[in-house]
Amino acid sequence: MTSDHGSEIAMVFGQPMVHADDRALSDSMVGYWTRFAASGEPNGSGAASWPAYDATGDQHLELGDPITVESGRQSQKCDFWDGIQPEL
Repeated sequence: MTSDHGSEIAMVFGQPMVHADDRALSDSMVGYWTRFAASGEPNGSGAASWPAYDATGDQHLELGDPITVESGRQSQKCDFWDGIQPEL
């Protein structure tokens, strides 16, 4: 499942409009964002490890129920952009 850009805002900031069934996911998202803002590292507190981007592994964190590490999301589009911007 995908969502439109900006639709995650209520989840990320733990707003009261988040449905009770989504509260655990919202809490996890708040945790990732606040840890990243505080330290530059989103991982910790027993959360699923958010992998650093690497074009060869193409891993990403799938924020759902459960939160999992996946690979290959929109691979063709990402490979196109990887070809334009060389790794720094």
